[in-house]
Amino acid sequence: MTTSTTYLVAGASRGLGLGFASTLAARANTVVFATARDPSSATELAALAKKHSNVHVLKLETTSESDAAAAAAEIKRLGHSHLDVVIVNAGVGHKASVLETSLDDLLRIYKVNVGGVLVSFKAFYPLLKAGAQKKFVAITSILGSNGLVEKFGQSGNGGYAAYGASKAAVNHIVGNIAIEHKDLVALPIHPGHVATDMGGKDAPVSVKESIDGMLKVIDGAAAADTGKYFSYDGTTIPW
Repeated sequence: MTTSTTYLVAGASRGLGLGFASTLAARANTVVFATARDPSSATELAALAKKHSNVHVLKLETTSESDAAAAAAEIKRLGHSHLDVVIVNAGVGHKASVLETSLDDLLRIYKVNVGGVLVSFKAFYPLLKAGAQKKFVAITSILGSNGLVEKFGQSGNGGYAAYGASKAAVNHIVGNIAIEHKDLVALPIHPGHVATDMGGKDAPVSVKESIDGMLKVIDGAAAADTGKYFSYDGTTIPW
């Protein structure tokens, strides 16, 4: 009997999350749990689930602990006792300088981008621990690299004070997961500057190119890679 690989993709209603769900759905022997904040309005995700019986849509506002607990319970109710790979993609962008960033802006961005990773990990860890691959992936950004802040400034790419700080925090959370849970492979991955609603239609990297690259990294990741900060092209990024 062939064993299925079970994925959870958090934030799958559009963009990269939908790209992950669509690509994984087409793989043989794969089960995909794809989450949306409001499944009733996630029409493309609903169409994907209708086309592929191995896709299950779950409700999840990633900052809601009750939603996350309910999603984990629903996975079990559907007869699945584990998750092999958890991909947390949900997040929001924000372009503003330090002086333009309010405390409310900062806290809102942190709650979604950092809180979503924390809440998702805690809720799905018991299922992930029971899986065979045990991979936890957070979609981050190269803008979260403290080592590249000066380079971004020189190229005129400053102005992401709250967003970049939130992604640096995501990297730190995932790094701590890697340290605290040696049985897992935990990775923050930069998707590239992708042509999505967040990245803009003229961005240089297509959704397909980004997803294919990230899945190559995820598929090939081993214990020695845990805690590394990857780009979608397989290179590592300075912290």
